[in-house]
Amino acid sequence: MNVKTRSRARFTGRALAVTAIASVLAGGLCPGSAQAAGVARSAPRGLSGTYENVVSSVDETQDWCNGMGCAEHQHTHARLLIKYQYVEDDDGNVSANAISARVEGETRTWTDLKLAGFHATSQVALGPVYFQTPQYRYGVDGQWIGQSDRTDVWDVSIPLKTAMADRASKGGFMDINFSRG
Repeated sequence: MNVKTRSRARFTGRALAVTAIASVLAGGLCPGSAQAAGVARSAPRGLSGTYENVVSSVDETQDWCNGMGCAEHQHTHARLLIKYQYVEDDDGNVSANAISARVEGETRTWTDLKLAGFHATSQVALGPVYFQTPQYRYGVDGQWIGQSDRTDVWDVSIPLKTAMADRASKGGFMDINFSRG
């Protein structure tokens, strides 16, 4: 069996700067604003909340080829997210602490065959602290038989230490492993 893989990986490392969050929460401190002019602040102190930051993402497609061509396909898009909690102190300083991490994904499985279906699995692997999500197995029928194209959404919590190690390495690896059957 011949196998083709197409992939596009992105390691974003985009994070909201704590100073930017503080500015937004404080009502936008900028030259010429009421705060910059020394006018009393109207927003209450002690603002808090949470936000999620995408640390990295990956897109990969697997095509399985046989005597009938490359007609069986699976595509997975996955993102590593870290959830932060931010708190404003009495002096107006905002601090953010990582509280959880997860990998969310979407897997599309489809066939171009009319009378034959198949099953395939995808699994996301992260590093430099190695971690694998569970295998997600999906099946489709031939186009003339039943459902030949399906998209499934999944989400899995991961150890915060793993996600923070990926972030600290400024883009560890994030890969998708596919298998047929």
